[in-house]
This record gives sequence, C-alpha cells and structure tokens, in this order.
Amino acid sequence: MLDAFAQPDHGVLPADTGGFLPVAQVVFSPDGKTLATVGGNGGARLWDLATSTQIGTPLGRSVATAAAFSLDSKTLATVGGNGGARLWDLATHTQIGMPLGSGEASAVAFSPDGKTLATVSNNSNVRLWDVATHAQIGASFTVGPPAPLISYGLLRRRSAPTARPWPP
Repeated sequence: MLDAFAQPDHGVLPADTGGFLPVAQVVFSPDGKTLATVGGNGGARLWDLATSTQIGTPLGRSVATAAAFSLDSKTLATVGGNGGARLWDLATHTQIGMPLGSGEASAVAFSPDGKTLATVSNNSNVRLWDVATHAQIGASFTVGPPAPLISYGLLRRRSAPTARPWPP
C-alpha cells in the first residue's frame, strides 16, 4: 500500500493564482520541468517545477479549459470555449499563427511526431490539424458522446468516420 505521508514533499504551487481558479486541468511537460494549468478566467499558466514559481505571464487572455505539450516541450496547445485551438511558443510566450478552427473544443492532443494536433468538441466531433499550416486535415468525425479525453496512444483513426481504441 502506498503511504502518502511517507512521500517527500515536492513543493506546492502558490495558492494566489491571480483569480485563476478553479483550475480545470494540469499537464506535465514531457521533459518533466514544467507544469501547465488551465481554467478559471484566463489563459494557460506555466510553472517551473524545480522552484514552484510561475514562468512569465499567462498565455493568452481567453479561457482555456484543456492543454497539451508537444513531445519536445517547446509548444503548448490550448483549447477553450471561444475560438478553436491555439499554439504557443514556450520560449517566447507568444501565440504561433492564428487559431486552428473557430469553434468550441474540450480536449486536445499532439501526435507523437508533433506534426498533427487533434481537437475534440463538446459534441464529440474530432478534427485533425496540420501544426505547420494550421489547416484541417480531412473531414471531421464523431466518436460518440461523451467527448473523450484523447491521446494518440489510446485513440487511432482507422477510416472516416470511425475511431477505435489503440491497440486494436
């Protein structure tokens, strides 16, 4: 049995998040150095896990409800209720290009090679996006209610319009 009280304290993020509560999602960067939090009344916030301090200012002003790091930990994708997915350059804290799509999205994931982004809307509509061009790849497809938490390791598009668990 895991004894939580015997585990070392790894630090606590500050309770004062500038009115950024409640947090809807937390995501670790693949390199393990950064934590992203999204939710509340603003964009994504990045946290240095070694120091438990916020890195720079929030990414964006619109409400973000889900986020995903690229495998190289250099880009963060966010989605929310007002205007598609947004890509963020984490070195400069700037948005990369225009938003991908214009509708509401509730989940987001990068492909393992980082070239494709998947978004899921609240009505379970999945869209794939070319990260370099911001163009939609193919037609959207529906995976059925409720909208799943997507991950390329768990979900693979076989042929339109179906999706199946991975591995088969």
